[in-house]
Amino acid sequence: MGGLGTPRTPCAIRGGGGAEVLDGRATVRSEVGADHTEAYLVGARRTLELLRVRGVVTFYGKARSPSCGRDTHSVFGRPAEGDGVTTAFLKRPGFRVIEVHATAPPC
Repeated sequence: MGGLGTPRTPCAIRGGGGAEVLDGRATVRSEVGADHTEAYLVGARRTLELLRVRGVVTFYGKARSPSCGRDTHSVFGRPAEGDGVTTAFLKRPGFRVIEVHATAPPC
């Protein structure tokens, strides 16, 4: 939603969690150091607009994501405390956020 292509280099929040990104105290950077903070903020704003237009009150986000993680995001495979950017953005106006943990399908 923020304009980054897929596939893309993995990103992580540096300097805190999503709330710190929203407050300008942390950034979202790729593995090679490129700053993608603005793209994550744009994605969060667009997500909020879409949810409001559709009347959605509960958001389901991918666990440990730097965008959608709830309470824990991942810093290149290592868990870190704090919400992802979109989750933090949605929680401020009172959206309910539920994490979805990806599991491999049975073989």
